[in-house]
Amino acid sequence: MDDKVIIDLFFDRKDSAIEQTQLKYGAICFRIADSILDSSEDSEECVNDALMKLWNSIPPDNPLNFKAYIIRIVRNLSLDRLRYRNSSKRCSASDIPLSELEACISGGEKVDSHLEAEELGCHINDFLRGLTAESRFIFIGRYWHYRSIKSLASEFGMTTSKVKSLLFRLRKSLREELEKEGYTI
Repeated sequence: MDDKVIIDLFFDRKDSAIEQTQLKYGAICFRIADSILDSSEDSEECVNDALMKLWNSIPPDNPLNFKAYIIRIVRNLSLDRLRYRNSSKRCSASDIPLSELEACISGGEKVDSHLEAEELGCHINDFLRGLTAESRFIFIGRYWHYRSIKSLASEFGMTTSKVKSLLFRLRKSLREELEKEGYTI
């Protein structure tokens, strides 16, 4: 079913909107949640929470890219669940991908405004567009989808040391690009 039709079902408050969303995007949502949480039960719960959040947000929201919209919701709910689950622990394994990027992005300082955050996002998107498809998929797989180095190596037919080396070079390049744009690291 087309995304526009599914969104129209949400606007009409039809229960079939949830069913159609689950049929079309349930598997990818579960995979994203599970790559972050590494727990089938928590992942399933996050997907269900995302469907509830979708029901409550459409309307008034009318997303232009429905797939990206629901994936963002699932990802954010999964990260919230992970933070809650690991709140008493110091550095969990899932924090490692983000800690790898800390040196590239802000040096630990908070971004002062929404405008600066959007500008930073544009610079990162430009950086990603300049990469080969393989490098971009590995970078996004690691830092957006929280995939393990081992699973990325397996998927791309590389050794784990090659993936680690590639990610190191990509982080270094990102840092250099952001420094050129005036971001303090």
